[in-house]
Amino acid sequence: AGDALLRLTFSDGQAMAMASLTVTSDSIYVTSTSDQRNVDPSNGTSLGEAVAIVQTATTAMTIYMSSSLAGATLQLNTDLTIGKNLTLIASNANNLTIQGASLVISGSNTLTFMSNSAASIANSIAGSGHFHKSGNGQLVLGGKQTRTGNITVSAGSLSISDAQNLTAGVLELGGTLAVGQATEIGNAIRLIGNSMLSHQGELVLSGTISGNFNLHRFAFQKLTLSGNNSFGSLSFV
Repeated sequence: AGDALLRLTFSDGQAMAMASLTVTSDSIYVTSTSDQRNVDPSNGTSLGEAVAIVQTATTAMTIYMSSSLAGATLQLNTDLTIGKNLTLIASNANNLTIQGASLVISGSNTLTFMSNSAASIANSIAGSGHFHKSGNGQLVLGGKQTRTGNITVSAGSLSISDAQNLTAGVLELGGTLAVGQATEIGNAIRLIGNSMLSHQGELVLSGTISGNFNLHRFAFQKLTLSGNNSFGSLSFV
């Protein structure tokens, strides 16, 4: 996980010499479902350990969720703070779930969650930072969000039950927003690409929708737009 320090001993049978070699890596692989926070790679690497390594790294690092975590649940027992810009890639861990205590994105940092498969974040995402969902997979946000930062969906689908699963910030939408039940979403929505909206119950979008892109709606329930909107067009699929 991360950089490794190798200590080498050389001997010609008469004299002995020792040297240290640091092998650098910008990738960390999470292989354990535990919530270990003290770094000890001898028993696998947890998400908390991976974040701890990133915090002390001098270069940008990416966290990969191992394929062994497909269908697994990562339970956070205490809040996990993201104190740097961080990309977490979960494409190989289909149906991964993160739950428990909060993920806290501090300051103006960005947590990018990239996955081309299904994943769920069932806990809250707190802090003032930015959450970016990328990749073609579906990400389910299930926790009540207390964060003030923006959410960006640049690809794939972001699935929520209702408005409490979103933050108070701007929703930048370039993929699909799927809403599971009747609710009112007051967030400003900025279209950063042609986007899709689906909803299972009556939906009110009371925030301003802007952007020079189109919003395609796939739903049979009532949709109300009550904001001062300025965007490409709204079509019904």
